[in-house]
Amino acid sequence: MSYKTILVHLSNDRAHMARLNVAISLARRYEAHLVVLYVVTPISMPAEVAGRAASIAFIEEATQIAREEAERIRGEIEASCGSQKLSWE
Repeated sequence: MSYKTILVHLSNDRAHMARLNVAISLARRYEAHLVVLYVVTPISMPAEVAGRAASIAFIEEATQIAREEAERIRGEIEASCGSQKLSWE
């Protein structure tokens, strides 16, 4: 059996690189295209700031932090997949 596409889900946790490395190994083994999916967890409002003017600032700051973290992980993905000369997105 041959796999043409492998999908790996990454999140901002300690195991994201381990999952990526396994997916890269499988993609290389089966000469498959790798699809990397990174989903940002929705931002939840702490009860102590909900309904106050501070909540807008909290959401904006949390969103910015999530974007920065996503960019950092994207860099890791690009470095790992690029060095392996994989077909990936």
